[in-house]
Amino acid sequence: MKFIDSVLGHMKENRFLALLFGSIMVGVLDGLIIPLLIKLFSGDQLFALWELIITFLIMIIILFGFIRYCLKVIKFKFLLFLIIPGILTIIIPLGGALFGGTGNEPIWQFILLGLVGSLFWSIPLFLWLLIAKLTKKT
Repeated sequence: MKFIDSVLGHMKENRFLALLFGSIMVGVLDGLIIPLLIKLFSGDQLFALWELIITFLIMIIILFGFIRYCLKVIKFKFLLFLIIPGILTIIIPLGGALFGGTGNEPIWQFILLGLVGSLFWSIPLFLWLLIAKLTKKT
């Protein structure tokens, strides 16, 4: 935790870097935790709808917890919008790989998919920050 605290402490001034780090961490959390939760719930070779809903709820709670921790350290309220790319990353790239894959994929592939998906879904947030910075009156 000291490493994350020191990294986040340096991001108080640079908002783009804070958003980039938050987006990367959300993607890594998605790619790491979702496959583990699905393996945990599908131990009986049956993954029911209620198990999928519980998986999504657990992941959303983890994302909110991580983002609230970052908000406490950085004090940058814009990071709260990272919950949207986090949820979209769970649905689009990770959902396709988890339910359309063979089931024998290594975990690093899911981490990479989560990272790329979260960065992709965060593009509107980066543009929003860029436009706000360019149009800000001095």
